[in-house]
Amino acid sequence: MISLVLKVLIFRTIGEDIGEKLGCGAHLQALHRVSAAGYNSADMMTLDMFEEIAMQGESALDEYLLPMDTAVIHLNRVELTPLETQDISYGRVLSKLTSYKSGDLVRMYAESDSRF
Repeated sequence: MISLVLKVLIFRTIGEDIGEKLGCGAHLQALHRVSAAGYNSADMMTLDMFEEIAMQGESALDEYLLPMDTAVIHLNRVELTPLETQDISYGRVLSKLTSYKSGDLVRMYAESDSRF
């Protein structure tokens, strides 16, 4: 993540550096993001597009919005029973998570209705 951010900063700096070498100053007029966190630009929309669709009603957005867990799809999936769901909400340690090392991240789902 940091390297991707740094690449953007480097491109902005390169634009300024080129202008400085030419003795005229410079800046980037546009910078097009081709992907972000695994999401491709073909699947992205501008804020104006989003607002236009939203004006048709919230249900109009349903075909464009991705499920929340797509951002963490690379993490191991753990299904929780209703009791485990309750236990984890109380901050209890679950025995099924002991196979993971401290600091490991997982995505958890309520087994009863697949809530993330």
